[in-house]
Amino acid sequence: MLKKTILLMLLLLVFSTGTLLGDWIPEKTRTIPEPFSFGFPNVRTINNTATIEPDTELEFIGSCLWSQARDIWADDSYLFVLFHNTLVIYYMYYYAEPEYFFHVYFPGAAESFYRSGDYFYICAGRDGLFIIDVAMTTEDAHLVGHYNTPGFAQELVVSGTNAFVADGDGGLQIISVSNPEYPTFLGSYTQLDYIENVAVNGTLVYIGDTLGSLHILAIPDPSLPLKLGEYNSPCRFRDMEVVDTIVYLGSEFIDGLQIVNVGQPDNPALLSNYDVTGMIADLFVKDSLVYFPDGDGYFQIININDPLNPAFTGKISQCGGIFGSRMKLYVHHITLFSTSITLEGCSGVCVMDVDDPALPAYVGDFGYCWMPGDVEVVDDVLYSANFWGGLEIFNISDPTFPVHLGSSNTAGYACGIQVCDTLAFVAAAFRGLEIHDVSNPSAPVYLWNHFADSVAWSYDLLVYGNRLYLPAGYGKYGGLCILEISDLENPALLSRSGDGASQVTIKNNLAYYTDFHDGLRIIDISNPTLPTWVGDYLLPGYTYQVVLKDTLAFVTNDSGLYITDISEPADITNLYLYRTPGKAEGIAVRGNLAYVTDAIYGLQVLDFSDPTNPQLLGGYDTPGAGSKLTLKDSLIFLADMYSIIILKDPFYVPCCQGLTGNVDCSEDEEPDISDITRLIDYLYLSHFSLCCPEEADVNGSGGEPDISDITAIISYLYIAHEPLAACP
Repeated sequence: MLKKTILLMLLLLVFSTGTLLGDWIPEKTRTIPEPFSFGFPNVRTINNTATIEPDTELEFIGSCLWSQARDIWADDSYLFVLFHNTLVIYYMYYYAEPEYFFHVYFPGAAESFYRSGDYFYICAGRDGLFIIDVAMTTEDAHLVGHYNTPGFAQELVVSGTNAFVADGDGGLQIISVSNPEYPTFLGSYTQLDYIENVAVNGTLVYIGDTLGSLHILAIPDPSLPLKLGEYNSPCRFRDMEVVDTIVYLGSEFIDGLQIVNVGQPDNPALLSNYDVTGMIADLFVKDSLVYFPDGDGYFQIININDPLNPAFTGKISQCGGIFGSRMKLYVHHITLFSTSITLEGCSGVCVMDVDDPALPAYVGDFGYCWMPGDVEVVDDVLYSANFWGGLEIFNISDPTFPVHLGSSNTAGYACGIQVCDTLAFVAAAFRGLEIHDVSNPSAPVYLWNHFADSVAWSYDLLVYGNRLYLPAGYGKYGGLCILEISDLENPALLSRSGDGASQVTIKNNLAYYTDFHDGLRIIDISNPTLPTWVGDYLLPGYTYQVVLKDTLAFVTNDSGLYITDISEPADITNLYLYRTPGKAEGIAVRGNLAYVTDAIYGLQVLDFSDPTNPQLLGGYDTPGAGSKLTLKDSLIFLADMYSIIILKDPFYVPCCQGLTGNVDCSEDEEPDISDITRLIDYLYLSHFSLCCPEEADVNGSGGEPDISDITAIISYLYIAHEPLAACP
C-alpha cells in the first residue's frame, strides 16, 4: 500500500510540474529556412597526423566474441584455434566434438602462430609478435610477452631461442625469445620486397616475398644474415614448407604446387610442379603427402614420394561444401583440421579423416559468424547485436574474462540494440524490428518481428517511453520511422520522415537524426503522427551518429567528428571539425570528454572543454575497425568488427561527490523535483544514459536504478526527510 501511495504521489508531482510529459518546447510558428546550398562547411580542422599518436594509450582489459579463424594446431588432447584477437583452446574427447576449454585474449589482429614447447608465438600484423604460455598443468594459459616489429608480422618460425618473423615491409626480423617475457631484437634482413613467408631447416632460413622470390640465408650471426642463394618463381607463392633438401611452394594460379631442390643452397632448382586451377593458400607436408586447398573448393592430397613426379592421391570438398578463404591446415595423426573464412565473413573449423588418403572423409565442423555492430551494458551483463550472429549475451562481472551466457538468432542482420527491463529491441536490417525476451540472459527467447515489409533497412533504434524511433535507411521505405509500441505484439507505424536515416537521438520534443548522404536533420515530434521539419546541417560523404550534450551536437562523418552548436536548431553553427585518421563512426560523450571510434585507428578520446579547439587526450589502436561503443563506469566497450574490445578509461573520475541524488547533474547539488523527473525519464521514457549513474543510486542498494530510488528521493523531499545514501 505504501508503494502505491508513493507512486501516486510521484505521478501527481510529475504531472503538476508540466516538465516531463507536457510540451518541452513552447508552441510557436516555425519559419522554414531557405534550402541549404550544399558545400563543405566552413570549419576549423586539426591535422590528421596529430591524431594518430595520442599521449595516453588506453589499457586493454579483454574482449568478447571470437571470429575470423586464422590458424590451427592440434596435439593428442587439445585443439588450438587462433582467432582475430583470441587464442581458443578446445579439449578433444573426440575429434568430431571439440569442447571449449580456455581462451586467451591479446590486443592485436592475428595472422598466424607457431607452437614451440609451452609457448604459442603469434604474428599479429602491425601489432607485431605476442607470446602466450600454454603450459596446461593448470588452466592459466596467459599472455607473457610482446615485441612490436617495425613492419606487418605475417608468419614466423621459432628455432632454438630465436624467432624468425616474416614482417612484411619490415623484412625478416630475428628476435631472441630466450626470455619469453622480454623478447629482444637480434638482427634483420631487408633485401626483399615484402616478406610473407618464412621456414627454417637446420641452420638455414628460407624467406619469400610477394614477387615470388625465395632467398636462402645462413645465420652464423643473427645480426648479419648471409644470403646463400635465390630462386625466382614464375608467380607469387602464398605458402612454403621445407623438408630435408626440398622446398614445397604453394603458388597463385600458375604452376600450382612447385617442388624445388635446395640441396645446393647457392643453386636451387625446380624439380617439378603439380598444376591446380586456383590458388594454393596454404599447404601441409606430412610423411610423403602434401595437403592443400585448391581453387575449385576441394582439399587435395598429393603423393610426393617421387618429387619429380608428384601424383594425385585423393580429394574432398572443403568443409562439407562450404567454400572459404584464408584456409590454414594442420594434420595430426589421421585427422586433417582446417580453418575457413567464408565470403560473408563467417569462420570456423572443419575436421576430416585422412586415415585413407585416397578416400578422405568429412567428419564435421564448428563455426562462428559474428560481426558486432552495437553493444549495450546493463549491470554486469553485456548485450551485443552481431551483424551475422544475432543477439549475443555475456556476463562481464570479470571484464578480463567475459563469460558467454546465451544467444538468440535474428531473422535479419542485427545492427542495433537497446535493452529495456526484460526486453531486447533489435534493429534487424531488412527484417525491421525484432523483440527478444532476455529475462533469463542464459536463454533469451525470440518473441516478435515487425515491419519486415515496410522499412528499407533498420540500422539502429531508440526506445522512448511508449514510442520507438527506427532509422530505416533509404528508398521507398526509408527515413526515420516513429512507432507506437504500447502493444508490443501489434506496434503501429505513426509516421515516416525523410528518405534516409541511420541513427537518432531526442531532446525537448526534437528528433536529431543522421542521414547517411545528407548529414544531420532535425524534426519536431510534438505530434508524432505529423512531424514537422525544423532544420538541416548538410555534410559531405556519409554521416553515421549524433550525440547531444547541452547546446552541442557531436556528429560522426567520413570527414571526422563535427562539433556543432545547436542552441538554434534551425540554424546550426559548426564549431570544429576534428579529422580522425579514417572515417569517424561511433561517438559517446561523458562530462567534457568525447569518445570517437575510427575505421582505421579504433578509439580516440577528446577534451572539448573548449569546443572550438578540442584536444586529443588518449586513444587505443584496436585490431579491427571501431564502430559503436558504450561507457560503463571506468570501462569502455567498443564494437570492433570481429570482436568487442573492453578498455580501461584512464580519464574516468567518479562523478558522485558526498551524497547521491543529483540525478540531473545540476549545479545545485541538492536534489529537487527535476531529479525525480530525470530518473523517471531514464527508467520509463527515453532511457537516455545518465550523466552520472552513481548519483541515481539514491538508496545505496548498488546496481541499476529502479523504482526504489525514485521513492527514496520522494521520501527525502516530501515525506520522511531521511538522509540520502553516501556516494559509493
